[in-house]
Amino acid sequence: MSADVTRRAVNGRHSPAVRRLPILVAVVAALVVGGIVDLVVSSTTAAPAAAPVATAAPASAQSSDWYCAGGSGTGAGPATATLFLVNATDRPVGATLIVSASSGATASRTLTVPAFGQLTAVPSTLVQGPWLGSRIAVDGGGVTVSQAVHGPQGWSQAPCASTTAPTWYFASGSTATGNLLFVSVYNPAASMAVVDLTFDTPGGVVAPQQFQGLVLAPGAVTTAEVASFVQNQPWVSAVVQARAGQVVADEVSERVGTVSGLSLRLGSPSPEHQWYLARTVDVTGGRSALAVFNPTATTEKVQVAIRLPSGPVAPVEHEVPPATTWTLVTSGLIRVPPNVDYATTVTALSGQGVVVDRVAAAAAVASPPQWGAVAATPSGWTTAGAGRWLLANPAVATPPVAGAAPFALDLYNPTRSQVTVTVGQLEGGSVRPLAGVPALRIPAGLFTVVEAPALAHLGANPLEVTSTGPLSATLDATPAGMPGVVALPAIPLGS
Repeated sequence: MSADVTRRAVNGRHSPAVRRLPILVAVVAALVVGGIVDLVVSSTTAAPAAAPVATAAPASAQSSDWYCAGGSGTGAGPATATLFLVNATDRPVGATLIVSASSGATASRTLTVPAFGQLTAVPSTLVQGPWLGSRIAVDGGGVTVSQAVHGPQGWSQAPCASTTAPTWYFASGSTATGNLLFVSVYNPAASMAVVDLTFDTPGGVVAPQQFQGLVLAPGAVTTAEVASFVQNQPWVSAVVQARAGQVVADEVSERVGTVSGLSLRLGSPSPEHQWYLARTVDVTGGRSALAVFNPTATTEKVQVAIRLPSGPVAPVEHEVPPATTWTLVTSGLIRVPPNVDYATTVTALSGQGVVVDRVAAAAAVASPPQWGAVAATPSGWTTAGAGRWLLANPAVATPPVAGAAPFALDLYNPTRSQVTVTVGQLEGGSVRPLAGVPALRIPAGLFTVVEAPALAHLGANPLEVTSTGPLSATLDATPAGMPGVVALPAIPLGS
């Protein structure tokens, strides 16, 4: 990340280690007196949140599985994959990595994830191919798996899935000039799956014949090169629907040009009523936008609430018709000043819910990658498990890209009650507090950023975040043109 962008967008006049919102006491007082927290949290009573698609099984579990799609083999595709396994238990945990290539080849390897530690694995060292699917069969619980991909245009991170599903939704994507879009579908089950892929575009729903009735044998992976059949569309939202069986789906977007980047996103198995982005910053010369996809058959009224350090701004509301994506350019909102951090809550006020991504692009002069898309965090992730979340650390001995490291830990409390958050590192068979980061008391509706100087104490160790209440946590990583280009949501631990 360029030093200029870092200084403007992140450090400002705040503490170099842990940055709370400016004039916190005054803000809290205003919240109490004015009751403005109610503007941040929707008054609509949302349906119960779905269970997260990525959740570590309880430590007491006899076994658990993780599934990763969207990665490619070394030199054979745009997104070479590296897997990160994090163990939150006090004992080493064995696992078996089974890798399948789109060519049909398969291979496996046994792994041991150290107690309170992290292990990396590169699937393409087992099998080569343009696209790979990986299953990690864990001999117990308490282990999370995420994936980093890298290629000529940059790098990205996303959780792997801890479950299969019959349907997967993706909010963002583009096949306009300079953009490539791939939907990768993996069948890790022992039975055959048959899937259809459809795409919602400004011109309507497109269902290319080549992507209908795709047959996936057990262990098979296939990837649709969408731009060859859904051409020159400024936005493309995708739906993967299994006629038979259950699968896992990831989406890879690649942007080539003066502003370039790579994005890996795990799909959502269902629309949700509330989504969170712990921190966004609209850097001067850049662009940030929300993609809000309504995959249902009814119109959905959507509210976007933005929390600035100085307080909430007037929410933006919009009616999103069926099978349509609403793009809200947040960097174009007069009410959101440039170079100021803010948290975002997207609420579906009616209907069955929506799917939300954020797309961020830095100025062309920023460090590469300048562009990236990440899935927002659904509300179920903020309440899952025992109030504990894990984050892999890309700063390993052989990182996915040179200089990969945590840049900022973004913590957002979207509720009406204060939460206390602790940040620890898993090291040497134990969990200990991260140096320089005390227990953080985050009032209702506010957010806190733990910055790079404090995260430097991690070395190559992964993070554990605990909270006394619901929390949205995301790790920004570098190299990146600005915060949000490469970001990984924290994965909840099951209880």
